This record gives sequence, structure tokens and C-alpha cells, in this order.
Amino acid sequence: MIFPDEPEGCLRCDTSVLGHGVHDQCDYEFRAHFRFPNGGIADVTTTLHGPLWWKPSRARVTHKEIVIPDKTLPEAQEKVQMRLVVLHGLMHSVVWHRIDVKDSHVIRYTTDRQPIRNWAESSSHKAYTHKDAGGEFSDFAGEEYWMSYHYQLEEFINRSRVVRRNIEYMERTRSTR
Repeated sequence: MIFPDEPEGCLRCDTSVLGHGVHDQCDYEFRAHFRFPNGGIADVTTTLHGPLWWKPSRARVTHKEIVIPDKTLPEAQEKVQMRLVVLHGLMHSVVWHRIDVKDSHVIRYTTDRQPIRNWAESSSHKAYTHKDAGGEFSDFAGEEYWMSYHYQLEEFINRSRVVRRNIEYMERTRSTR
């Protein structure tokens, strides 16, 4: 979701089980760290236990540092950015969710990487439908009351239709040979 790729591996996963009653083998929370092909590390947590005002799930990703071209800087300096993205309420998004983005900027010397100036810019985003999110997905189906499962079901149906059309096409081309 945050990276445009699947993780290469799970670096660590810690779970907690209820340990009693009929649900003694059920996990109620976990924390996992995933490594992605671009070098990013994702930190994911979720829990079903907590006080009244708690954040039930969170995915936190620190993107790899990138150099931002800036022609206003002298040749011996560079501007770099590191982005932290946190998805709060990932698994319970119909109840509450928020996406926080923090961009940390550094202007530094290219020779020894010593910082000259640091600053951060933060923003928060919420969208309950594709239309709210805008951009290339704004025409996709969705309603405010749909849970994540409904969106998954819609995409499964869409994918099934594509596969069915491909199978029908292959059968038609075989029969014409």
C-alpha cells in the first residue's frame, strides 16, 4: 500500500495470544517489520485490545533518503528528503483512520554529509471513498459506509471479470484455428 511493491521478507514478527478460554490460540495483536525491494522497512502493528481511545492498527514506513535537485544551492551542497508515512486505523478504517506524512529535509555538504539546515513538513490526510481521495482513482466505485472488505470484494470481482474475458477470448481463438 505505501510502497508500490510487495515485501521481500519479514524481518521480525511478534504476536500475543489470548492464552485462555475457547480462544486460547487466537492472536489479539502483532508487530511486524517487512523489508521491501527499494530498501524501505515497514513497521506494522495492530491490536484488538485497548482502552476506549486507542489506535487499533498502524502501518509505519520510513522511505529511503532521496536527493532533491535544487539549483539554488551551491555545487558543494545538496538537499535530501526522507519521508515517514503512518497509516493509522489500517484494519479498522471504516471506524477511524488517518494517514500522516512527515517529510524531513536536510541541506548538507556533499563531501562530508555534515548538515547545514534541517526542517520538517507534516500533513495528515483522510478519505473514505476514492472520490474523496481524488486523482486517478476518483472514478472508482466506493461509498463512505463500505468496509475494507467491500473494496477487496469489488476488486476481486473486477479481476475475475478480466480473467473470464481472457479465458473466453482464448477459447474463441482456439475454436477458430
